[in-house]
Amino acid sequence: MNFYDAWVMAAVASEIRNLVGARVQDVIRTSEESYELELYAHGRRHYLFISLAPQDSRLHFLSQKARRGADPSPLQLSMKKHLMGARVASIVQPPFERVLRLMFQTPSGGFVELVAEVMGRYSNLILLDEAERILGLHKVVGSKSSRERQLFPGMTYTLPPRPNKKPLPLVSEEDLVSWIEHARETPLWKVLIANVWGLSRPLAEEVVFRASGAPEGSGIDAAGLMKELRRLVERWAEGTWEPHLLMRNGVPWGYTPFRYLHLDDSIPVAGMSACIEKAVESGGTLDPYAAVRDEVRRTIETVRKRLTRQRESLLRQMKQTQDPERWKEAADWILAYAGRIKPRQRELRVEETGDVFELDPGLSAVENAQRYIKRYQKARRAAEAIPSLLESVEGDLTYLNQLEYDLDSARDRGEIDSVLLALVEAGFVREEKKIHRSAPRGPRKFLSPDGFTILVGKNARQNDEITFRRAGPKDIWLHARKVPGAHVVILTGGEPISDATLEYAAKLAAYYSKARGEKAVDVIYTNRKHVRRVPGGHPGQVLVSRSGNITVPGEKP
Repeated sequence: MNFYDAWVMAAVASEIRNLVGARVQDVIRTSEESYELELYAHGRRHYLFISLAPQDSRLHFLSQKARRGADPSPLQLSMKKHLMGARVASIVQPPFERVLRLMFQTPSGGFVELVAEVMGRYSNLILLDEAERILGLHKVVGSKSSRERQLFPGMTYTLPPRPNKKPLPLVSEEDLVSWIEHARETPLWKVLIANVWGLSRPLAEEVVFRASGAPEGSGIDAAGLMKELRRLVERWAEGTWEPHLLMRNGVPWGYTPFRYLHLDDSIPVAGMSACIEKAVESGGTLDPYAAVRDEVRRTIETVRKRLTRQRESLLRQMKQTQDPERWKEAADWILAYAGRIKPRQRELRVEETGDVFELDPGLSAVENAQRYIKRYQKARRAAEAIPSLLESVEGDLTYLNQLEYDLDSARDRGEIDSVLLALVEAGFVREEKKIHRSAPRGPRKFLSPDGFTILVGKNARQNDEITFRRAGPKDIWLHARKVPGAHVVILTGGEPISDATLEYAAKLAAYYSKARGEKAVDVIYTNRKHVRRVPGGHPGQVLVSRSGNITVPGEKP
């Protein structure tokens, strides 16, 4: 459920209005479907994030600057041209709309306007001049997409068309009586959404719950429902927001602009943006790349099942070939008893040993012996080949676990595509469609308490890069023990490091691993010279000849 509705936007807008006069210092395209404005006001930077992803459209402040995750777009270039150095002049939200209009005064004294339409799959970001002509936009809307409104550069901007619903302030008790009478068995919250402009599902359920004590609203009267709707209108007019973070089993999963009584497991948070950010960080809101991420995850699972079947088959073959000499012994005894074996005999009992060997009644004694010799030769070949084949499959499964971790950690489409590309390069899948090969961004960089640079790989290929291309023999290498995760390198140049630096780097290795969140994580560390690639292995797969161990919590340092 996406909780970002007009009411959440209103709560965020009230925070932005505190920054009227703020100067635009940067415009960043953080992903293919998101942007960030860096604003400077009150002696510090503020980061206004705008996501246009269909499954997770939202607008709010971030506590930290986001990273660039996509190549520049025409809209970003146009925004940088017209907004850099401009100051926030006004913030306007049309009543009960998921639209925010941000007016900026340019250094030359003119005005430009940025319109954020945060509307799920209809989301858009549009830059206007003083005459409300479109200077640039995220998504062109043609007549095939919308007959009612088209959006092209140079056109005059118009607001999104409203659905055929009654605006919330104009709803009367008579309207409610009529809608309830015609609703029959339809849940009342659905009736409200179908007829009232300005309500989302969570809010409609809350109105019904406050009026009746149940989200379904059975037995509710129109007067009680009207009373709660009026309170909503008053809250909008007053702009009194009390952001709450929704919790489930101690984990955030959503957010509301004030306390929703029908969602009783919630905690207050100071600030709507902070509330949204906490929910997003925990995975509580929908992933903007959920569809493509799930597709890659299904591919990984398909490959895993295939490799698991291969491993099971190899283990069965290994069990069957544990004693190949048994088949040679059978051939020898059959040849020794050849003169005594009768036509169509089904087994041979060896008097000297008591062994019993199965015979094919349709074959002669010599042919049965040859059959056992072939089985012996096949078993010998298998006994020699299976261990290396099994080792290769185990290595593939280990690498697949790393790629699954890389997928879970991917922050944008480019990083997700890198996982898909790794699957293709490993020979696990064929490249059925063109994979976007964006320019790779560097690894994460941190500074230790003693001033040493620490590199942290974002995926398997970066793990390989920082370990064998960027690290020197005397640099310190770390990795969480026996779990997928990042390679971590302290660039020491051979200089001694303090315990504080080692612990800091170990915490990074634990946090950027599958063991994140665990109370105690074992992390191995060694000089890079003791780390080598697995012969014939995949990127990032290594063997460590000697190492120390440090145990740290799996929390962000």
